[in-house]
Formats: sequence, structure tokens, C-alpha cells
Amino acid sequence: MDFQIELPGFSIRHTEHTFEVDVEGKKVNYKIADESEVYNLDLVDTDVTESDFVRWLDRELRNTHVNQTTMLGFISKTVSYLTGEKGYTLTALIRCKFLLVRALRIRLQQLQDKVRTQGFQQVLFNDAHEVEVSFDYGYSFKTGLYPARSPFYSGRYQFKKHYYPIIEDLKVDGEEFLCAQAIDANSQIKHWVRNLVKRNEASFQLPISTGRFYPDFVAELNDGRLLIVEYKGQVYKTNDDSKEKIAVGQLWADSVEKLLISHSS
Repeated sequence: MDFQIELPGFSIRHTEHTFEVDVEGKKVNYKIADESEVYNLDLVDTDVTESDFVRWLDRELRNTHVNQTTMLGFISKTVSYLTGEKGYTLTALIRCKFLLVRALRIRLQQLQDKVRTQGFQQVLFNDAHEVEVSFDYGYSFKTGLYPARSPFYSGRYQFKKHYYPIIEDLKVDGEEFLCAQAIDANSQIKHWVRNLVKRNEASFQLPISTGRFYPDFVAELNDGRLLIVEYKGQVYKTNDDSKEKIAVGQLWADSVEKLLISHSS
């Protein structure tokens, strides 16, 4: 509710006998329904008020992450915004009620993602909170600890330093393949692995606002340090996802360095 009440990507254009509804760039055209179809909301037998419509939308949008009071407030303000600032009649909204539900669900997800990101930033990057790292959750290169799944790397190039005999999900060409080649050829690297995703103790992972982040490659340097590599193409270099991963990775590296210094002293 702290964000501006709006419904981007949703619009209604109508002529005397047809409506065109646009949700996220996808247009739906249909004829004006009969009166019996228009008011079929399973809530009342006759006229539908704005309050009736809000309660019906609430039932369709019920969400375990949003309590009902907040949800009703969000829906009520959004419907008022659509009938007031946007100028849509309540009848028009009722006629495209299921498309409106879809648009509201998309908007709710966008707002939840923003709140989740803000909360994550406040907790992790606020000086008032101390980030803890522990050797108990470190990554280890161990024989047999690579539960890889198909597809496997099948290219002609022979990697010399991959710790395990098979490599999961590495294409035979492209920028990510070239990145793996560069890692394999680096004289400072002892061995490396193509990181696995969601494989518990066999994966290297870091927390991000949307869940967990699994970098592309994990390498051990000759001096025993761990090198984590996430490859991003030029078009993704500066997007929000990349910025968050860079920030989290830097925080992890700084925190580990502090831990190592405290142990050595």
C-alpha cells in the first residue's frame, strides 16, 4: 500500500458494440455481453455495486502473503482509480472482470517483488545489521559430490581442470563456453566445476531477494582461495538482477575476508 495505486499494462477501449481489453500488451476483443452475463458474479442476484465487485475480486485474488484487510484496501483503491482517474465505468470493469483479475494479480506480484527486494536490501546492506559467514557452510571439492543431470557437455574441447569427469549444462560454444575455457586455462586455478543448481551440499549458493543465486562456476586457486564466477552477457551487464548479484557477491567476499583475518589473528 506504500506504492502508487495504478494498473500499468491494462486498458479498455470500446465502441458501441465491442470492447478491446489490453493486458500486458495482449489484446482481447469481444462483443458486449447480455445483461444476465454481465451481472453473473455469484454474489448477488440483481444489481452489482462497487462494494460487491471489490468483494468478488478479493475472493478471486486471495493470497497467503497478503492479509484480507490489506487486499481489500488495495482492490478498493485500484477500482476507484480505474473508475475515477482512468474513467472506466463499473459496468465496463465487470464485463472484463477475469482479465482485470489477471492484471491485478500481475500488479500484486510486482509490488510483492519490490517489497521483498527492499526488505532484503535493508537487512543485508544496512550497517545496523552484521552479516555472518561461517566455514560450516563452505563449498568443498570432494570426489563423488557432483550429482549432475542431463544435458551434459559434449563438445570436442577437452577441459583439463574440471574437477569431475562430466560437466552439467555447458554448451559446446558461445560466450559462457569461452568463459569456461578462460577459467580452465588460467595458471592460478587449481581446479573448477560448473556449479549445480539446487543440489544442496553440492551447490554453491548465495541469498538474493527472490530466493537463492547459483553462480556459474566455482574454482579453487592454487593458494587455496575460492573463486566464484558468474558470467553475464553485455546486454545483461547492468540490469537490476546483475547489480544485486554483484552487490551480494561483494558482500560475501568482504565478509569472508574479515572472517579469515580474525581466524589468522
